[in-house]
Amino acid sequence: MGTCSTRRGNGLPGQIVLLWSAGIAGPTRSTDEAGAYTFQVSPGSYSLSLGSSGNPALATPLIYNLDTATFTVSQDMVLDLTLPARRLALHVQDAAGAPVAGVKVATSTGWVSNLSLGPVTAAGITTMLPAAA
Repeated sequence: MGTCSTRRGNGLPGQIVLLWSAGIAGPTRSTDEAGAYTFQVSPGSYSLSLGSSGNPALATPLIYNLDTATFTVSQDMVLDLTLPARRLALHVQDAAGAPVAGVKVATSTGWVSNLSLGPVTAAGITTMLPAAA
């Protein structure tokens, strides 16, 4: 059991959490309204993939996928994950400070390693897309 939250500690509902064991994808959960998720597993080695729900109302990248390093479960444990990213609001202006209409901006961070998700390290990718017109 654990939670997925922002750096400010706000739970992130609707995030996708996938459990991996020995490189094989296992069950998938969606975090609840408080950002909580739970799996029942036997002792062993596991990793998690954490991804976005694409909800534009949340302060997260619309698209991201983070994969944790392998961790060992030998007893009941809580694995709280802190998303190491935040939504970016971008306003394009001309030299006089007036808004510029019709500008589209998109970028991708590429693969980033050595991220901290709280108690575990992770690697992953985030993508910034233009807002819908």
